[in-house]
Amino acid sequence: MLDVVDGDTLVLDIDCGFDIKKKQRIRLSGINSPEINTTEGQDAATFVRNQLAQAPFVVVRTTKVDINGRFLGDVFYSFDSKANIEEVYRGGRYLNQELLSREMGDRM
Repeated sequence: MLDVVDGDTLVLDIDCGFDIKKKQRIRLSGINSPEINTTEGQDAATFVRNQLAQAPFVVVRTTKVDINGRFLGDVFYSFDSKANIEEVYRGGRYLNQELLSREMGDRM
């Protein structure tokens, strides 16, 4: 992870293989986090930053590019440093869902 722009947008260093890496903005699919200049937006960004700071790597599944040039994606991660890409993708934590669950919990 290079940066958390806000609760629903990340800047990641994507490993494309063959020693090729690309810096890319990823918008979390299905997430519309509060604006960063609000308390709720700061809380969402802090949550994302804290979760991903503990992960050795993330796995991203992208679907398409939005009107702002960001790839829409689902982000999976694990705190287990021994987990491989397949394990993280199939059984790791799903950041998009965690943000939705937090938002729903705040509303109840």
